[in-house]
Amino acid sequence: MTRRAWRWLRDSTWALLAVVVLLAGGVLTWLPIPWATLANRLGHSLAIWGIFRGPGLATLLGTVLLAMIVVARMLTWRRQRHSAEKRRPAVRPLRWWWVVLIALVIAGVVALALWWLMGLAEHSLPKDEPKARIDAVRTALTLGAGLVGVVALVLTSRKQWLAEHTQRHTESDAAEQRATELYTAAAEQLASDKAPVRLAGLYALSRLGQNNPTYRQTIVDLWCAYLRMPYAPPGLKQHQENTSERSITDTTRQDDDNQPLLLDLAPTLAEAAGLSLDGAEQHQQEGQVRLTAQRLLAHHQSPHWDEHGQPTNRAFWGGEHGTGMELDLTGATLGRWNFRNCSVRTANFTETHFYGLTDFRKSRFHGGVIFLGAQFHNIADFGGSEFHHHTDFAGMQFHDHAFGEVWVRLDHDTPVASMYPKGWTVRETNSGDGHEGRWGKLVPVDDTTPDDAEGTGSPESDEQTQTNE
Repeated sequence: MTRRAWRWLRDSTWALLAVVVLLAGGVLTWLPIPWATLANRLGHSLAIWGIFRGPGLATLLGTVLLAMIVVARMLTWRRQRHSAEKRRPAVRPLRWWWVVLIALVIAGVVALALWWLMGLAEHSLPKDEPKARIDAVRTALTLGAGLVGVVALVLTSRKQWLAEHTQRHTESDAAEQRATELYTAAAEQLASDKAPVRLAGLYALSRLGQNNPTYRQTIVDLWCAYLRMPYAPPGLKQHQENTSERSITDTTRQDDDNQPLLLDLAPTLAEAAGLSLDGAEQHQQEGQVRLTAQRLLAHHQSPHWDEHGQPTNRAFWGGEHGTGMELDLTGATLGRWNFRNCSVRTANFTETHFYGLTDFRKSRFHGGVIFLGAQFHNIADFGGSEFHHHTDFAGMQFHDHAFGEVWVRLDHDTPVASMYPKGWTVRETNSGDGHEGRWGKLVPVDDTTPDDAEGTGSPESDEQTQTNE
């Protein structure tokens, strides 16, 4: 038996009902009751009542249909209530009227069996009638005891299920509390002034998200927030430092009495306090921390699709829709960004600065993606990437680029028109990969084209541009 079948058998109410019916049938079979005679008497009574005639059959059919409708409505109402009340208790206390109802049903069954058996005893020989009556009472009581045993078995099973449910609930609460503590500790590590501690926090968050899917989007948001923190790449920072040094030199020439003394004493005081003023080394370490955050982010967004479109990377965080997480890197500074073969739900790269080689090859964006005002300070490669929804490339600036084959879906259901980079437009064509819908390829156009002069244009306007050409 597979694990899924065992889980269904364990949690199914119908399976429990089937077991109860089988047990009851087995108990009744072992009882010394003339079932054939009882069946004949029951059929004779039903015939006398007219149940097999037209009106009786109509009444019976109507009763059965009414019972089926009531049961179906109750199941539907219960399912809707369960969906609406996600936080309601999974187990309800046993109502007192259920106990009374079960007792009345058992008493009724025993009384009915006793009545039938007494009727059979009346047709026995006069000398055997007392013994037959005693046997009838004994059989009826045995039947009642069997039914009570079945009820006791059901209650015992329910008690065991309640104990297991309580244990699972306790373990779930403990695991949730443990995950919260680990997340808090890892987030505090990211606030450390030591690079190794921050690296440990990043890897701790990665391990936490791998074992707790509900924390994955929160962890991705935290990584993105860390990358959005102000940061200057080494080359840009060196340029800023040179500019600052020239400014300090000019100021020093104007005030030669006090400033040299301060510059000479600062390193000495730092050494006495056990501090380090090596800002270049700290900046380099911070760069490594940010690269690690970028690599972890890309690693958990790489599905490694197989030929059936299923992810093979166990570290892939598919999110709620199975297509990836949501990224918000607005205004971030990214260096050597490698997002090749990655898949995300949505992404926001508004005014993001990309330094070094930027690799978006064969990446998939299943939701909206925004590159509004993004700047690429080196080669940007988008070869083979796919945009399945609204795209906004308005205001992008390239120092060098290699778009390659970029595919954009033209029939997405958003009313907002897509915006393409300056000098580029979309030409509708068949992707040849079996994708559904209408697709187009991002192709360069003349910069003097009216629709593309500002780097904007919807798919419809781009198609018109290609037609005019």
